Amino acid sequence: MNKERLYEVDVIRGLAAALVVFFHAYHMMYVPAHFPDTVQVYREQYYWFNSICLWFHMPIFVFISGGVYGYLYSQKGKYRNTLLFIWNKVKRLLLPYIVFAIPFMSTTNGWSWQNLWGGNYSHLWFLTMLFWCFVFIALVNKITSRMPWSGCVEGVLLLGSFFFMLLPKAPLNVMGVCYLYKWFFWFYLGYVVYSHRDTVYGLIRKWRILLYLLPAIYVSCMWYMVTVVGDYGGNFKCFISEMGFLAIVLWIWYIICLAIDKFGHGWTQCKLIKELSTCSFGIYIFHNWIEPYMISRTAQKLLPLAAWAAEHTVLFPLVFSLLALLISYVMTKMVLLTRIGRSLIG
Repeated sequence: MNKERLYEVDVIRGLAAALVVFFHAYHMMYVPAHFPDTVQVYREQYYWFNSICLWFHMPIFVFISGGVYGYLYSQKGKYRNTLLFIWNKVKRLLLPYIVFAIPFMSTTNGWSWQNLWGGNYSHLWFLTMLFWCFVFIALVNKITSRMPWSGCVEGVLLLGSFFFMLLPKAPLNVMGVCYLYKWFFWFYLGYVVYSHRDTVYGLIRKWRILLYLLPAIYVSCMWYMVTVVGDYGGNFKCFISEMGFLAIVLWIWYIICLAIDKFGHGWTQCKLIKELSTCSFGIYIFHNWIEPYMISRTAQKLLPLAAWAAEHTVLFPLVFSLLALLISYVMTKMVLLTRIGRSLIG
């Protein structure tokens, strides 16, 4: 595997950005507030699709964030100044959260000081959660950097963080710190995988049965969640879903790395992949603010959206998703034209 350039990162980041846009768009099709007459039709048609094909979008997003950090920290020796690193993440994550949460709240009748300072406004909770993941890993590395048996320490932390995310919701709700226990495992998984990138890749490639076993585990777990459980709830149910996510995240990472090994990295540099990857942060920020407007009551007065949704149950959500992705991308590119925009989402 190429150690100088993480070509798979562009693919995974772009894929995650597209998945999150599609997941929320398809999910909105069976939310009663938008198209009440076709809720049941869309739920029957797309609940399985959303659960199997799109549900893992956030674990893989967090995984690749931790992976890039792990590679730069372990392989390139970056981020050794802990205080400077944390200050940089304040500017890169907490500041954008505040800057975008305030106008988003103000334009959606969702203003709440509690949600703002709690760090849990809508989809922007991802920014505050990621901030605390970076802070925690920086502190962990500061403490464990001189410890012997670093591999054992990593194993204990990885296993502990997996079971920690099965605990009930944390009561502390200040600028998203409550999300740390639920998501740090995925961040740390990426960190560990990329700290030992070639070793992990070699092990999966050696055990070829994993190529078939991992997706089978994922489908089985999601089948159980959809048909038996119906949603999250309870430690055992969370354990099943998280095991499924673990299997599919590792499988997707491995498949993309394998494709790069076999066919070269040229295809990863195509304009679509590069643009989605470059704009993934902005796409994530804007998409879930744009999508409700696209199918709002005002929009339905201007266009016969409800009729189109009823008549074209395949084409309508697909076009809706693609348009939301395109508009989010265009808005991101426009913001990146400004100096302030580049400092926020660049």
